[in-house]
Amino acid sequence: MLRRVFSHSDSANEDDSAVEELRSDSPNSTQEVQDDIEVITEEEKKTSEQPKDQPGASNSRTVVDEEVKKMKHPVVIRWHHPKHIPPHRVCVCGSWDGWDKHIRLYKSENDFSTVLDLKPGYYEFKFYVDDEWMTNENLPYTDVGYYSKNIITVKEEDFEVVAEEKKET
Repeated sequence: MLRRVFSHSDSANEDDSAVEELRSDSPNSTQEVQDDIEVITEEEKKTSEQPKDQPGASNSRTVVDEEVKKMKHPVVIRWHHPKHIPPHRVCVCGSWDGWDKHIRLYKSENDFSTVLDLKPGYYEFKFYVDDEWMTNENLPYTDVGYYSKNIITVKEEDFEVVAEEKKET
């Protein structure tokens, strides 16, 4: 028969947590007691790895970071045409899908835009405006002559709040 014995330390120098011991009245239950002790030891190990300098600290930040890396986030891609005559068709193509697809931008009052769902990372892209490749000079870009491309960096920390809100719902 296994008995569970709980003790609590009131000393200020010791960890302020309950300690559980397993004692057996039967000599044949040694393995069962050891298995239970290992489980308790693993649980104590998990709590001892948490930072102790903050009350209620946990590894939830690591979990959120991993969720953010997997998530795609809405990013607005916008083309503002510098001429008075707006183009008929504007598309964007980029490294987020290996330059595979022309994604259409939709006209609003003064510009064309679309929303892409992107994972955190660095991306290059170009606009395809009325059958001509163009770079939007009002956005960050790499200046490599004819091969210049717009660039965007989607940062993980920009979306930590979004990840936390999704986790809570």
